[in-house]
Amino acid sequence: VDLADRGACSVQPPSCPAELMNGTCGSSGGSFGNFDRILRRDVEELKGDVDPPSISVSVPTSEMPLSITTLQEASSCCRLTATLLTLLANRQEQVPQSALAQFSLIVRLFTQLLPMPLPLDHPRKRRQCFWLGEMQEEAKTDLMRHIHIIARHFSAVCFALRASRDTDGARVVVSAAMVAVMDALLRRPLGGRLRGGLASLHYSGEADGPTLPFGLDPGNFQEVSATLLLVEPSVQVL
Repeated sequence: VDLADRGACSVQPPSCPAELMNGTCGSSGGSFGNFDRILRRDVEELKGDVDPPSISVSVPTSEMPLSITTLQEASSCCRLTATLLTLLANRQEQVPQSALAQFSLIVRLFTQLLPMPLPLDHPRKRRQCFWLGEMQEEAKTDLMRHIHIIARHFSAVCFALRASRDTDGARVVVSAAMVAVMDALLRRPLGGRLRGGLASLHYSGEADGPTLPFGLDPGNFQEVSATLLLVEPSVQVL
């Protein structure tokens, strides 16, 4: 304040003395203590490589429904499952036990949520089979597409998990459930001959001309499944 010739209420800082500017005030005028503890070497090399933080994307598995009552709900559930499986597969380095989570998600979908189709010779198949309800060709195509994606994820995680009796049991039963659902969907010619229904007409045996329906031979599935370790009650029922 004395050097600036201003009052104590001035908002302007005092000007730097001319002796300090031209360096004639001596070494003590611009000396500041307590700086001897600062490193004199270049510290830029100590910082190392920059590790950017990973983008956190949540996997909302709680969005899975508790039950399915209509074909529209089944289509939405399969679409949601395919999306969750893709997120879990892409974040397997951040999500612990990603393969096991994918396996459990698919097992729950086919053992607890999606109803199984009734046999072809069931007396009340036309009235009570879930997969013979009202459905459009778009919904059928959407269901088959997403079940195909789910089956590919299931094949990948089955090879990623360590083989055991309980996982082998769920793997065999869920694979058979996928085949049964896809078989029921493919047998429904909803779009007509010119709208994607020609394959369904031939597969179900309803095409023009002398033809018979196709089917799948279960082979020794009954003998193999008789010795499987089925821990979950829903897997045993299926």
